[in-house]
Amino acid sequence: MFSEIDRYPLYVLSGLLFWTLFTTTSIQIIESITRNTGVIKSVSIPAIAMPLGGMYSSLVGFFLMLIPFSIMMALFGMRLGWEALMFIPVLLIFSIFTFGVSLVLTAFNVYFRDVQIAWSSFMPAIFYATPIAYTPEIIPEKYRLVIELNPIHHYVSVLRELIYYNRMPDTFQLLLITLIAGASLWFGMFIFNKLKGGFISQF
Repeated sequence: MFSEIDRYPLYVLSGLLFWTLFTTTSIQIIESITRNTGVIKSVSIPAIAMPLGGMYSSLVGFFLMLIPFSIMMALFGMRLGWEALMFIPVLLIFSIFTFGVSLVLTAFNVYFRDVQIAWSSFMPAIFYATPIAYTPEIIPEKYRLVIELNPIHHYVSVLRELIYYNRMPDTFQLLLITLIAGASLWFGMFIFNKLKGGFISQF
């Protein structure tokens, strides 16, 4: 179906990088509070420490995962240019976005334990709504808005510019993903701080 895409396996792998980080991080963080109820009740530590620990753990796993990913992408024709130096800043911005989304999920999961199950069920829909295994151009124009409203799409697009097309993303793309990450973190912290006062009473 996608024979017109040059180095199609590399195209898919470059999209899977951030998708894998997003899924593993959100799953790690969403249960970080409920999994550590004993610690939170017995030790005086900030509630935010648990999601931060989940974020750290996920990033460590991601960097280890980069080794086989990089080998596979090199086998399928990855040719890195100087643009790849932007990978770390973009990764940081994406991590901030992911952390903000995950904070909302973990806060609600304390009050509604089905949030974790619902999120796991909903993730395949997000995956298929993200141009990872296909190009955005195959989506009919009248449905293109669905793709554009998916923030993960913009991060995947920027990453592909860097390591698949070997070119710098335009300024608008970089500003957009930065604004999305800032809004995500602000909203996540707002919801988390609003709800954290009732965490202990829910255990």
